[in-house]
Amino acid sequence: MARGRTSRSGKKPSAKSSRAASSNTNGKVAAKEDFRPMEERLQSIEYNWNGFGPLAKRFLLQEPSKLSLKKFLNFFSLRDQVMFAQMSVSVGTAHMLAYEYFNVGAYENAKALTLCGAFFLQVQCVDTPIEKMMTMSIKDESNPTELPLFYQGVKAIKDDSSTSEYLKRVLPLKYQRIMGFERYAFMVFLQK
Repeated sequence: MARGRTSRSGKKPSAKSSRAASSNTNGKVAAKEDFRPMEERLQSIEYNWNGFGPLAKRFLLQEPSKLSLKKFLNFFSLRDQVMFAQMSVSVGTAHMLAYEYFNVGAYENAKALTLCGAFFLQVQCVDTPIEKMMTMSIKDESNPTELPLFYQGVKAIKDDSSTSEYLKRVLPLKYQRIMGFERYAFMVFLQK
C-alpha cells in the first residue's frame, strides 16, 4: 500500500491547497510564529476563502505581484463584487488570509491579500467610498498618499518584515492571541 502524507485525522491535504499555499515562496522559510500543523493552516486558508468567492480568489492570486489600485478599483466596482469591498468582515478576512499565506511561505499571496485588506479599509472609510475613489486623481499609484489607508498597505508589501509588522498591527487582538503573535514577538526580542 502506497503511503502519502496524512494528518493526525487521517485526511490527506488536497493537492490544490498545497499548490496554492506553496506558490510564490521564492525558496523562503515560512514564518516561525505559527505552531499549528501545515494541514491546519491550509484548511484555514480554504475556509477563509469562503468569505470571498472564486472570482475574487482568481483575481487576487492569478498574478499577485501585478495588482494595482486601478485593478482593485476595476474589479471590486463590478456589480457582483462591490459588496465584498463594502462588507466590514472582508477587511479581517483579507488580513487573516494574508497572515495564513505568510505563515505557509506564500509571500506573494500574503502581500496581495495585505494590499486587498488595505484597499477594503480605504473603501470603507467614510471619505473615500469606492465611487469617489474611481473619480479621484492619484498622482503616483506606487505612492498613493491621497489614500492613506491604502498607502499603508502599499508600504507594508515592500518587504516581508514590513508585511509581518503590518499584519500584527491590523489583525484584531483576539486573532493575535489565538495565533501566538505575542509569543513570536517575545522570541524575536530575545534574538536581538
